[in-house]
Amino acid sequence: KLNNEETKPKKRLSTAQQKADEAKTTPIFTARAQLDNLVCNTSDTPQQYLPHFKKTNAGRAVIFYLDALKTNVV
Repeated sequence: KLNNEETKPKKRLSTAQQKADEAKTTPIFTARAQLDNLVCNTSDTPQQYLPHFKKTNAGRAVIFYLDALKTNVV
């Protein structure tokens, strides 16, 4: 059984609210570009995920392998 809140039509967003939402969207998509970096323990790990990226046409990603990084211990 539906209550009154579920049967009421949803209010349309005002133009000002829509513009505010659009203003928030641009920085989010800009920041999202930096989230396409993957950090993996070994170079074997990404091999599991690459078929998924190709199948879903997920775009590009930068992969960092921790085992390939050299450390300098002082």
